[in-house]
Amino acid sequence: MEESYQISLLINGKLHHVQADSFNTTLVQYLRDQGLTGTKISCGEGNCGSCTVLVTRRRGLEFERYTVNSCTSLIWDLHGTEVTTVEGLGSTKTGLHPIQERLSSCHGSQCGFCSPGMVMSMAGVLCANPTPDIEDVVTGLQGNLCRCTGYRPILEAFSTFCSSSMAKDCQTVQQNKNEIPSYDVAGLSNLKFEDTLISPDTKCRLSCIQQISKLKFVEEDITWFEPSTVEEAINLFINNPGSVYRQGGTGWYKKFKRDCKPQSIISLKSISKLKEISGSTEYIHVGAGVTYSNLIISLKQMNPRKNSSLSVLCNVSENIGSTQLRNVATVVGGVLWRHPAADILPLLAAIDAHLIAEGPEGYRKISIDPLAGTLLRPGELVTELFIPNSKEGDTAVFRKQARRKHLDLAMINMALFKNKDSSQCRVFVGGMDLAVKECFQQHQIRARNIEKCVLTNSSLSAVTPELKAAIEEDFDSSLDEHKKALLAEMIAKMFDERHEDSFKVKAHQLYENDFESLSPQDTISRPIAHLSSAEQCTGEAIYVSDIPRTEGELVLVPVHSDYAHANILNVHEVDALAVPGVVAWIAAADVQGCNLWGIGGVVDEEVFPSKEVVYAGQIIGVIAAKTLKIGKQAANMIKVIYDCLPAITSLKKAIEDQSSFTTIDHKVLNDLKLRQATEHSIEGRVTLGGQEHVYLETHAALAIPEKEKDEIIVYCPSQAPSVLQQTIANVVNVPQHRITVNTKRIGGAFGGKERMLVALIASVAAIKLHQPCRIVLDRKSDIATTGHKHEVSAAYSMDFKNNGLITNAKFSADINAGCSTDISLIWTEYFLQRLDGGYTLRNVDMKAELRRTNLVSSTSFRGFGVQESAVIIEDCIERIALVASLDPAEVRRNNLSRKGDLLHHGEQPLTDDNLVRCWDECIEQSQYHSKKQEVDKFNAEAQHQDVRRGISIVPVKFPPFMSKKFLNQGSAFVRIFVDGTVLLSHGGVEMGQGLHTKMIQVASRVLQVPLDKIHIRETSTDTIPNASPTVSSSGTELNGQAVIIACQKLVDRLAPVREKNPSLGWEEVIKIAYSERIQLAEYGHYNRSQVDYDMKTNKGTTFNYMTNGAACTIVEVNCATGNHRVLRTDIVMDVGRSLNPAIDIGQIEGAFIQGYGYVTMEEMLHRTDGHILTNNFSTYKIPTLQDIPEIFNVTLLRNSRGATESVFSAKGIGEPGIVLATSVLTALRNAVASCRVSNGLDPWFEMKVPFTAERIFKSCRGLSDEDDATKPWLHI
Repeated sequence: MEESYQISLLINGKLHHVQADSFNTTLVQYLRDQGLTGTKISCGEGNCGSCTVLVTRRRGLEFERYTVNSCTSLIWDLHGTEVTTVEGLGSTKTGLHPIQERLSSCHGSQCGFCSPGMVMSMAGVLCANPTPDIEDVVTGLQGNLCRCTGYRPILEAFSTFCSSSMAKDCQTVQQNKNEIPSYDVAGLSNLKFEDTLISPDTKCRLSCIQQISKLKFVEEDITWFEPSTVEEAINLFINNPGSVYRQGGTGWYKKFKRDCKPQSIISLKSISKLKEISGSTEYIHVGAGVTYSNLIISLKQMNPRKNSSLSVLCNVSENIGSTQLRNVATVVGGVLWRHPAADILPLLAAIDAHLIAEGPEGYRKISIDPLAGTLLRPGELVTELFIPNSKEGDTAVFRKQARRKHLDLAMINMALFKNKDSSQCRVFVGGMDLAVKECFQQHQIRARNIEKCVLTNSSLSAVTPELKAAIEEDFDSSLDEHKKALLAEMIAKMFDERHEDSFKVKAHQLYENDFESLSPQDTISRPIAHLSSAEQCTGEAIYVSDIPRTEGELVLVPVHSDYAHANILNVHEVDALAVPGVVAWIAAADVQGCNLWGIGGVVDEEVFPSKEVVYAGQIIGVIAAKTLKIGKQAANMIKVIYDCLPAITSLKKAIEDQSSFTTIDHKVLNDLKLRQATEHSIEGRVTLGGQEHVYLETHAALAIPEKEKDEIIVYCPSQAPSVLQQTIANVVNVPQHRITVNTKRIGGAFGGKERMLVALIASVAAIKLHQPCRIVLDRKSDIATTGHKHEVSAAYSMDFKNNGLITNAKFSADINAGCSTDISLIWTEYFLQRLDGGYTLRNVDMKAELRRTNLVSSTSFRGFGVQESAVIIEDCIERIALVASLDPAEVRRNNLSRKGDLLHHGEQPLTDDNLVRCWDECIEQSQYHSKKQEVDKFNAEAQHQDVRRGISIVPVKFPPFMSKKFLNQGSAFVRIFVDGTVLLSHGGVEMGQGLHTKMIQVASRVLQVPLDKIHIRETSTDTIPNASPTVSSSGTELNGQAVIIACQKLVDRLAPVREKNPSLGWEEVIKIAYSERIQLAEYGHYNRSQVDYDMKTNKGTTFNYMTNGAACTIVEVNCATGNHRVLRTDIVMDVGRSLNPAIDIGQIEGAFIQGYGYVTMEEMLHRTDGHILTNNFSTYKIPTLQDIPEIFNVTLLRNSRGATESVFSAKGIGEPGIVLATSVLTALRNAVASCRVSNGLDPWFEMKVPFTAERIFKSCRGLSDEDDATKPWLHI
């Protein structure tokens, strides 16, 4: 057998010969090394879709094309294929592909980091079906996550390829309220059918690539075999003992990890026999190499509805993983994987499927059960799966409970088969707590006592004592009470018909149409697409990790602490430094200046721990190496000796130990007479967990030292470049004027990129080594070190009148700050200021205890305390309504903030009644009162015993300002060049919120020039010094005012030239101005904001205006499982006169879905030793496309003009929408309360956020929701 040392494949039509150097080289690594950086790395485990590419492969005489996750695909699997990346579809230079054009034009790209993956997944949909329906699009995007958009515009953009498009022509949504389309569908390029086909040239070129049978890796003693027959594969194993068979490779990656390196791999992908599917009267024969995708296609052709087993198998297969995974993973692989939460294994066991294995001793039949994978003998190869056809009257059932509707492993699953005459029954139960090895896992169990119970109770339709007893006998202590109860419901309801409607979204977006009053050139208030969206959709947009390597650049790989609290006794780095290619170990001793940093005014966190680690995962130091592979190898060789210290790893423990940073009190008595009118009182408590930011781009930094005067340039996705510049100066002991921080764009931030640790580390290393240094955190390192939303435990007591009007409010909160103060002092003040939600609290007594723990520091998060405070105050409102026997909407309206109200913070009364206007319009648009009657009627009907609905409407008022006067300033620098083009710089950072687009629109209006004349290159400290952070939805307000000032100066200066030459165009005017030596550059500085507040004295003001809104949500809860659906959400938001309605609506939708994840599913867990368990997308679940409201309407309030100064009457909007997701939580509370009343329980229960399916299930039944001491984790 001739050895080869390289493979060959086509990438975007170009032939590549790849040397077999390292066995673990993934496709995404190779692509990015070749400069194809449109393919992103975000999770590194195939769970986010950012790395999606198309693969074209020959299959026998045919060719197939499908999507894969390139981060989990070894490049050696792709010999003889063509890989198409986002760059291969189109570009801004050669022309956008229709997919790229539609995603860009229809506002489906915000930060842009997920956009290339979205484009490629849609390409896969169109290659499979050039005329898809909306269900095809939804299925194709199952494996793609987005944190910015809320998914609606993405789905709408791609629906334009469907016959039933979501895209809109001008249509009447309500009487006299026309919906104006925000893009021109007719102007979009059409997809050519031939572009979805595999070209004859590609087929010919792939056919000419000679198959290899043996690949030898140069750097490692590993051989990769490619047999073409089963017999050849078995003989290879006999001659190479200890070899590993490899098929799809997904189980290899996830179960055996990348550090597993057998001496020989026998790849089975070229054995055509293993990819065959056939049928007989008794069995379906499925080859061991058949993927889930191919199985689904074949089963649908067999009309599985006539066959119970095959029908369930088809449904289960369609819901396993993502499209990208199903295209690669094999059904037999799912059996042999033996994962405790696998869905396919218990089902195949229940329907009595079996495997055919061939080996050196011949072939034999193996019954499928949870241990089937362990029964294979050395050298045996599974060649076939036999699935028996069920007979008429037989029943096969599969049930699953997970934390998210799709793309999630089962917490518990159950498969059951019962024949027609009830003589046979097989039940298998599997599942796990989390997809992490620290949590309880077990093999699927055959539940024989449940089988007997089912057979002896043929009419079983409810949970009976016999069923409970059978579950206890089968599982005893191996399942907790929640899972036992859930399993009982699954069994009792197993024969209920399930008719799940296909997922479709209806939506409208209404905004003020006053285009007729604008000049055609004026783009203010027009729905302009994000001006970088085209580059983002083609992969041309550059993020820090995409910047090409510079000469001598080193990679930094972090080494993390194993303990939450310990003294460092010694660090042994000698062995690591001996690895060829390793340059240095960088730690605390190498910090040139101050080893402390902070972002909230208190400098109390070390860059590197000098003596003591204070949280698990803390970066002790970094390896500087020539390549990432070398750096990882060396980092694993660092040995740290610790002396462990007592650790506080929970908020509860911090309270018990009285571990605190500080206490903040705030008392206001504005209306003593009202307080004395109290008629009722309530008390309650709310527990709020943390939340991960889940920006798709992880923290990264590139520091490049200059050759003279200690100058250094730092590229970093930072929300606060000037603060970062100042902190770097302190840490490396270099003055600020020699440090430049550049931020071109950020791939999502949400407050999490105010933290700057990685940039400090890169700067220390670069100054120390005099070489460029880059650090890009992987997802696990990012989650371990960059902080998250604050965990809060809050108690409240409220006094109120009969009509629900609050007369006095008292709050006491314990807040988990983590190991350092970070931003927590400021955050706590904002949290207390915003505890009034959308209401006016005239008399308050507030106290917040900022607790110190040995966990990573809590940090800024979108909304900055406003969603946490909203959840608390809305819980109060719900309790008041229950006690007063009032509709919660009535209580809310009675307490709404109104014009002239003096809030509990500051001396400025409210200046308008726009919050009331938003409320009333939301009541009208959502048809709240009639919908509530429908909900009440639905819940009263007997046939809906296990399904309940809830409806709720909540308000928001949000001050988009920073309350410290010195922060309320902005700067801009405008330069006009001789050709008439304009270069604009300002102090704000583009992170997907469309800030640069809005600033260009503002400059365009003032200068009266077209948008394409104006360009923003990046945000840089050498252009705009001392800029305020881009936070608190203030970016447009501060920087927009500065842009207006700078542009107006230029307009005034050019006015004489224009007056003398009224007929000349802009370019000619500029040439004349230049020839007359008129200055064509101007600086603008805005500092007129009156916001300045001192919480200790309660003096000053916290706002110039409020951004207001209201949202009404209807939910449906399955009380038998805890699952829910958001049936409808209507949002009305006051954004003033929107600068860009499309961008503003996108911000509202994206914030709402992020907030929805917080209140329902985003559960942060850590081990009792402090290590975060939910540290990647496989364990931390954010909403997917199929979680968004089925009806999702957003309206921008009309005729809203602020009385105070703002940018062309616009208001800040990036954060307020996150509060409105609280309407989902309160609607869920109402649905659960209805169920509790039916179960004879008190309708009131203590709320814990996130209100997950498990908590909903427990609340419906009155089960305890305390952290189980037997489980090795705690909630954050």
